[in-house]
Amino acid sequence: MLPGYISGQHSVFNKIVSLYTYFCCEQLINNYKYILVKKIAVILSVLFVACSPKTFKFTEADATRGANKFPGLTVEELKRGKAVHDEKCTVCHGAKRPSDYTEEQWRKIVPAMATKAQESGTKPITGTDQDMILKYVITMGAK
Repeated sequence: MLPGYISGQHSVFNKIVSLYTYFCCEQLINNYKYILVKKIAVILSVLFVACSPKTFKFTEADATRGANKFPGLTVEELKRGKAVHDEKCTVCHGAKRPSDYTEEQWRKIVPAMATKAQESGTKPITGTDQDMILKYVITMGAK
């Protein structure tokens, strides 16, 4: 009877060790999954922020700088210029950064794009829209 009793306890002991090992491993696996999910979330957040459109924070310094070329320019006009740029210019192509071109280039590009928009039947770019776009891209491209 003693050998059976010992082997019976041994069997219980093995089950306890097996369960303990299972739960410890399960806990380690869950911790690993948690850490992995957390790392993926951080990476996705960084990518989302890096790839999201940048919002401009127009300041009085921007308006003052732009007023050298466009007397009386205000922060509100810069905001409106960016809004018109984003609305009209992205219909046919992606938004261009103001620093992508020089002032001279912008002064040729904007009227040319307005003509193309008119010919293609997309959203027309009026003379007022062109002025707003030019004020925005020239001022903000000169940073």
